[in-house]
Amino acid sequence: MSELQYGMRYTGDLFKDWWAKLFVGIFLIGFGFLAFAWPAMVLLTAIVLIGGLCLMSGIVFIIYALSGQVADRYKWMSIAEGVLLVLFALLAFFLPDVTAITLLYILGLFALIVGLFRLADFLMMPNELRPMYGKTARSMILIGAIFSVLIGLIILLWPWPSMLAILWLAGAYGIVFGTIMIASGIASIKQ
Repeated sequence: MSELQYGMRYTGDLFKDWWAKLFVGIFLIGFGFLAFAWPAMVLLTAIVLIGGLCLMSGIVFIIYALSGQVADRYKWMSIAEGVLLVLFALLAFFLPDVTAITLLYILGLFALIVGLFRLADFLMMPNELRPMYGKTARSMILIGAIFSVLIGLIILLWPWPSMLAILWLAGAYGIVFGTIMIASGIASIKQ
């Protein structure tokens, strides 16, 4: 029973690595449900959760860019996204006394940047590769990108409403974007 038999070999191609999308989706959905069930706990532990997500994502994008799997003209996008996410993680880990509003700005920037990079991935995908990934997987990328940009803008432009509403908004983001990642991963399995 090799890893190839189950299709779980890491190829460095985020469109083909369905299991990575499932993992990220499950993580985000778990965060979303915690935000609704225990908002006070989430506020206290959000630094670790968001910092860990940024750190993991940043490392994956940097490894992806340096793996040689991506065309040279797209490497700068993955490296830039990875570096920004690692910087967000370091900010979250080494400044634990940041206020809740600063943490919301980090979350808003994270959602906005991830959405913009997903939108760039969708728009810059070469035409000859589009049929390979299928309409469903590409549609999930576009829906996730638009949703992420909208949530990021809402958090950045209106951070002063009640903290509970913002935590629930972050929870909804985690559940919806996580569900989209899982759907994209499942759609990728069938390709």
